[in-house]
Amino acid sequence: MNVQPSGVYPNLSRALPSQKVSSTVADSATPPAAMSPPSVFVMTEQLAYLIAMVRQSPEIREDALAKAAALLQSGELLTSQAAAETARKILDEAST
Repeated sequence: MNVQPSGVYPNLSRALPSQKVSSTVADSATPPAAMSPPSVFVMTEQLAYLIAMVRQSPEIREDALAKAAALLQSGELLTSQAAAETARKILDEAST
C-alpha cells in the first residue's frame, strides 16, 4: 500500500464482484487448481476502516521523535549497552 502524505490518491478502477473479469487463464482449459487468483478487489468494511485509520494517523510521531532526540542529546544512545540492546532487538525481530 502506498500512503500519500498529501492525502490525494489516484482513482483505481477495480472490477466489482458482480462484474465478469475477463481472463485468458479463466477462459482456457486450464484446471482450476492451476489458475491464478481472480483480479477482483473487494473493499470490506474492516479494510475501509483500517485505511481510514492509517490516513488519519500522523506521518511522524512527534512524541517518539522528541524522545529519540533527547536520548541522542544526552548521549544515552552512544553507549555500548545501547548498541548491544539495539542489536539484540534487531536479531529478535529477524527471527520472528
